[in-house]
Amino acid sequence: MARKTYIANNVFLSIPVMVCGELRRIRFENGTTHPYRKNGTFTTSDEELQKAMEADDAFGKQYTLKDGGVVAEDKVEEKTETIINEKVLGVDGFRAAQKWLVENKGVVLDDIKTKALLKEKCSELGVAFEDYEL
Repeated sequence: MARKTYIANNVFLSIPVMVCGELRRIRFENGTTHPYRKNGTFTTSDEELQKAMEADDAFGKQYTLKDGGVVAEDKVEEKTETIINEKVLGVDGFRAAQKWLVENKGVVLDDIKTKALLKEKCSELGVAFEDYEL
């Protein structure tokens, strides 16, 4: 579902919008003038409300789409299953895990210089350390 952010031409704006025959009050908030000016915004994923706001007479005059209408998709977290092909015993720390991967899997040390990179490489290779959790 597309999420759109609208920006008011003022710090704060409250307008009525007719949505499916029902009058709804839309408040553009979080605007400020201190320490610098920031206009109010309103964000919604409701497609009916988006259509109504964009068809409203105030659209383009009192408010517009933020960032020229760039639409962000709501993030749906995908769960991926990591298949573990090999459980390694005796590795109990970050440096030991790096050393094991370099010696046993031919991994280049620069490719696993952070814990995040090490975790990613272990997932890619299907390796898990029994005594060290990433």
